[in-house]
Amino acid sequence: MLTSSIHNGICWAAESNPGLNRSKNEDYYLIRPDLGLWILCDGMSGHMEGESASWVCAMTIADHVAGNVDLVSSIHHAHWKVWRLTYNKSKTFNQCGTTVAALMIRNHEWQVAWVGDTRVWCWHKKSFYQITQDHTVTRQLMNWGEINAEEARIHPDRHRLTQAVGIGEKTLNVGHAVGKWERDQVFLLATDGLIYWNDPQQLSQILSQADGPEAAVSCLAKASSDFGAKDDFTIIVVGPGHEIHSKPGGVLKKWSHLVSRIPWSRKGSGPEQGRHYRDDIRQS
Repeated sequence: MLTSSIHNGICWAAESNPGLNRSKNEDYYLIRPDLGLWILCDGMSGHMEGESASWVCAMTIADHVAGNVDLVSSIHHAHWKVWRLTYNKSKTFNQCGTTVAALMIRNHEWQVAWVGDTRVWCWHKKSFYQITQDHTVTRQLMNWGEINAEEARIHPDRHRLTQAVGIGEKTLNVGHAVGKWERDQVFLLATDGLIYWNDPQQLSQILSQADGPEAAVSCLAKASSDFGAKDDFTIIVVGPGHEIHSKPGGVLKKWSHLVSRIPWSRKGSGPEQGRHYRDDIRQS
C-alpha cells in the first residue's frame, strides 16, 4: 500500500511489499515529519524475530532523536536495544538483527546515517549518486581492490553483511554523511529487494521522469513486482514540496499536488500504525 504526504515544504511517498516468496514483510519504515526524519529498516531473514528487530530499531531511533540525541548515537542506542531484545526472547545471542538507513533534514542541512545495506541515493541538478556505502563483504573486497563492481554483482557473498543493528556485542561503525539541503534535491531510500538496485542509470531515469514522489514510488514498486521480486522491498522518495520549473528534459516538474494522508508509519504489509505527527520540524 502506498502512502504519501507533504509537510513543511517537503513531500514524500512510501510503499512496502513482501515480495512473491514471503508470507510476512520484515521491512519497517517510520516517518516523523515533526523531526524531519525518515527511517527505513530491513529485518534480517534467517534471524529470529526480524520483524521485531526492524520495528524496535526504527522506534528507538525516533524516540532518541526526539530527545535531542544525535542521529548516529540514536542508532547506537537502537543497536543495544535490539541486542537485548534477542536475549530477552531466547536467552541466546546473535539471533536478531536489522539494517537501517535514516535521513534527517533540518536547518538547511541533510544527514544520512546507516548500518548494513539499506541504501540512500540523492538526485540533484541532473546528478544521481549513492550516499550510503554498503556494509557488505563485497563492498569491503572492492575497497581493498580485490574485486571490481561487475564481480561484486555476482559474488557468492554479495548479500553477506559485515555488520548489522543488534548483531554481536561490538560497537557499530555507523556510516554517516552530511550535506547542504537544497530545495531541488530528491532522496531515494530503499531495501535490497528493489529492482535496479545496481543500476543507477535506470533509477535516475525513473526519478527524472516522475511527476512527484507518488509517481516515482509507484513506478519503482510496479517494476519490482513485475520483475518478480522474491524479497520484500520498501521504497521511500523524499523531495521538495513545491513545483520545480525546469528546462526541457529537466526533472521532477510537479511536487506540490499531494494532499496530506495518514498514517506516516507502517510495518511492512501489516496493519497501519496509528501514530500521526503534525508538529513543525524542530530546529536543533
